[in-house]
Amino acid sequence: MAQLDINLYRVLEAIYSEGSLTAAAKLLHKSQPALSYSLGRLRDHLQDPLFVREGRRLQPTPRTRLIINDVRVALRQLDGIATPTSRFQPEAAEIEFRVGMRDALQATALPRMMAILQEVAPGIRLTAVQVSRRQMAARLATGNLDLALDVRLNVSGEIRHQHLIDDALVVLGRGSRKKMSLQDYLARPHALVSSREQGPGLEDFGLQRLGVSRKIVMRCQHYLAACRTAAVTDLLVTLPTSQALLMQQQVTGLRLWAMPADLPPVDLHMYWHQRSDEDSASRWLRQLIVAEVRRG
Repeated sequence: MAQLDINLYRVLEAIYSEGSLTAAAKLLHKSQPALSYSLGRLRDHLQDPLFVREGRRLQPTPRTRLIINDVRVALRQLDGIATPTSRFQPEAAEIEFRVGMRDALQATALPRMMAILQEVAPGIRLTAVQVSRRQMAARLATGNLDLALDVRLNVSGEIRHQHLIDDALVVLGRGSRKKMSLQDYLARPHALVSSREQGPGLEDFGLQRLGVSRKIVMRCQHYLAACRTAAVTDLLVTLPTSQALLMQQQVTGLRLWAMPADLPPVDLHMYWHQRSDEDSASRWLRQLIVAEVRRG
């Protein structure tokens, strides 16, 4: 079998990141016909279409999703060998990181992360996506995700994880009381924020262990919607402290109370595949996320 030009894998990574030949060609400073030719060679070599068109975007095939993480790691290692030092140089990097995180965490973490990236690593592109917890490990394994941020989950040994913060639960709602008792909390109607269409929230499991339950009259997927509703009704919203402070900045008329029940905090962890353990770019991003999330 003929030796394959390593630059063809750069074409694969660029198309995967950009979702189109036009954008990938611009990123690599090549013409679109040249990129199409390179993609054709790679398709012949791997005996797979690699990408299929869906609407205006090129979507990766399962084979591409399977190999993309290894391709990225290999390219980063080769780039490191080609420079005077193998240390990752964020100021010169031109790569994309895909990070799985919930909508709520995107609102608090992304602004600070992007502010730093724009200052010290302007060539790095960050794509935040919402991923179901059932799919997270598989998408990390296939390279569809570089990292994921979520609550503490049971994962296989090939998925690494690191504790980030314990985010205490608090309560937002209308009212003049300086303190809220558990009786007051249970007497009010509640809004539950969850990405799932049914089932209890994490806080409800804690309440069940205490032998009590709350009355949920509204369910939605975003804290902003729940808090704006709470500002004009008697509904209460239970949420992590980091989210509550952000909501108070965006929605007027809300009071913050300590959670009147002894519930565990939200245990936030960062996840990645073991193949990225020693990848200098991934390690650099992980260190950045740890510092920014813990800084609050």
